Amino acid sequence: MSSNNQLKLAALLSAVLVSLTSLLAPITSNAQHSAHQRAKPRGNSVQHVLLLSIDGMHSLDLANLVKDRPASALAKLSLHAVTYTANYHPTRSWNVGHTWSLAVEEQFYLLWPAVVVVLGRRRGLVLAAAFVALSPVIRLGAFALVPSIRLGMEHRFEMAADAIAMGCLLAGLEGWLGRRPLYRRLLTSPLFLLVPALVIAISTLLEHPRLAHVLGTLMNAGVAVCIHRCVRQPADGVGRLLNSRPLVWIGVMSYSIYLWQQIFLNRSSPAPLCAFPLNLALVFGAAALSYGLIERPALTWRARLESRLFAPPRRRPVAAPAVARGLPAALPVRSFTAARPSLADTMAHPESTEAPTPTRV
Repeated sequence: MSSNNQLKLAALLSAVLVSLTSLLAPITSNAQHSAHQRAKPRGNSVQHVLLLSIDGMHSLDLANLVKDRPASALAKLSLHAVTYTANYHPTRSWNVGHTWSLAVEEQFYLLWPAVVVVLGRRRGLVLAAAFVALSPVIRLGAFALVPSIRLGMEHRFEMAADAIAMGCLLAGLEGWLGRRPLYRRLLTSPLFLLVPALVIAISTLLEHPRLAHVLGTLMNAGVAVCIHRCVRQPADGVGRLLNSRPLVWIGVMSYSIYLWQQIFLNRSSPAPLCAFPLNLALVFGAAALSYGLIERPALTWRARLESRLFAPPRRRPVAAPAVARGLPAALPVRSFTAARPSLADTMAHPESTEAPTPTRV
């Protein structure tokens, strides 16, 4: 399929998925109506009216709406979606509620490379370690001293970015940790089962804010160590399970699943589309379509762009002499050039280092 056809197909799928989202949003919001409202007579049962223009909503229309009604939900969503600041907008709707984590990632990925460039790798890791260590103090202090941000404070960058910083520390210290005998024994010990057990135990306490603010960092460290063990030991039972075809497929689809799962996994909605097991089928179906027609072509275009922008300069090949020692040009030069002895051969047999004799043809 040509690039133009792929672009047209991706645009068509985007329009279909956006339309599907618009149609499903009123359906999934029915849970907000009380039982007596849902029990109204048939003649008064219309709860939503969806208006579609022929060519959709123009960007000018959206700009005018944001200008005229800056406090509207659509205006706030537009602002925070464009700037990746949804993690500072705690009153966002359910269907886009999960975008807070994407916002934290984007903010971290903009900040972290700049830190490494300015401070260097070593100092950058020291700063990341200091941030991880101080994160419980930051969360507890904000919870106690700034009550106005308690709603959704766990989604703010300064409260949640230590989880990603933990991954950066693991990547930066992986070689150093691998040379520590105690750490290697921990990864292979049967007692390592206590680490995931500790992670699960801490996750049951996250409903208590003060405990979550302190133990969250410990839970992140446990998750990082579990991931490191799976990477270093892919041949054991856990590694074989994670490398099985179904889980590998889920891993490939994970970003698309992340984007579309919120619409169908609303536990408060009585809509049939959110009922098990149809909701899971719709999640994987929408993710597969999104990946195959949008994400995979985008990754292909990104690879092509990276190869053009960041590919090392090509060296011009040095042409070999056409004729050597009067022989026909059709004979390769290497056919009468002896191989140069290696450094190890020279040290082991110094008597054999005289000049090689050309092979006669």
